[in-house]
Amino acid sequence: MFKRQPDIGLAFGNGKARLAWVQKIRGETRLLGFQSIEIPVGLMENGIMIDPARIGTELKQCTHEMNLAGSQVAVAVPGPQVYMRRLTMPGLRWEELRRAVYFQAYEFLPIPVEEAVLDIVPLRRYHDGQGKRVELFFAAVRRQQVDDMVQACTSAGLRPVVMDMEPLAVKRAWGGDPVKTIIMLHIAATNPYLTIFTKGIPIYHCSLSLEELPEASPGLQGHSLPPNGRAIPGAYDSPDAGPIAGLVQQVKDAAAYCSRHNRDGSVRPEVAVLDGSGGIPGLEERLAQGLDIPVELAGRQATARIKLPDSMTEKQRDELEQEFGLALGLAMRR
Repeated sequence: MFKRQPDIGLAFGNGKARLAWVQKIRGETRLLGFQSIEIPVGLMENGIMIDPARIGTELKQCTHEMNLAGSQVAVAVPGPQVYMRRLTMPGLRWEELRRAVYFQAYEFLPIPVEEAVLDIVPLRRYHDGQGKRVELFFAAVRRQQVDDMVQACTSAGLRPVVMDMEPLAVKRAWGGDPVKTIIMLHIAATNPYLTIFTKGIPIYHCSLSLEELPEASPGLQGHSLPPNGRAIPGAYDSPDAGPIAGLVQQVKDAAAYCSRHNRDGSVRPEVAVLDGSGGIPGLEERLAQGLDIPVELAGRQATARIKLPDSMTEKQRDELEQEFGLALGLAMRR
């Protein structure tokens, strides 16, 4: 009997590649392992791979040591590099619809259509005064970024089979009530952003400006100070003052903008989901106070739903919850 290969998620961010691998056994998802690898300076810039083959080479030793070589892997295109929107189209046949969307993309896509990988997912079909209609979720990314991801994986000895989007993978890791309207927050040193979901559908996506927030120092997330080893006075004292206040205001402004322009009416976020705390102590509590909604950590919610190894220490569990939400969401795709 052949042994089933594990489901692997591979995530890139903040100077590291993170691997998490799980296996479903009789309906139970079990964590088999997780590992992070430092990416040498100069191989990635602002989430974009400069040398994907070299990144794969850096990963290769880990995949062989963990007996993952040759395994299938799910990876994600960084959120800021993905263009997402909802489209309403005539209720055409599927192939006709794909061709129609391709040509319509010339009107709104900010990158050349010929250089993009496009995908659509039907959300609902309905009738109106114009006849049969279909609402679609549209996503696009530069083809070069997808090719770079594939090259990095194959150079590492892995077989990429799924190209996901970060916000969707983090939401999967969170796994909460799909009916709720959530704000998914990606807090990182580079390319921070938010995505608003309602009824499981991403309806708004924008970048954030977090220059004032201190970056996490190397080591375990959630137990670190800014790089100079000294806390910034007032940075964490209150959501009404300091850098966190700026973050709270940006999130409120984004939610208000989304609500004003949402075709289905006002939007009321019910929970904020963090893919990680970014090494900022007490960020969850301060955001919850400032936004007046619950704030939950995607990695923590994921680990509550999977079987962890009995030998796992509290330090390892904290690292898994803080840093591996995206990787877990990718690994839990099946």
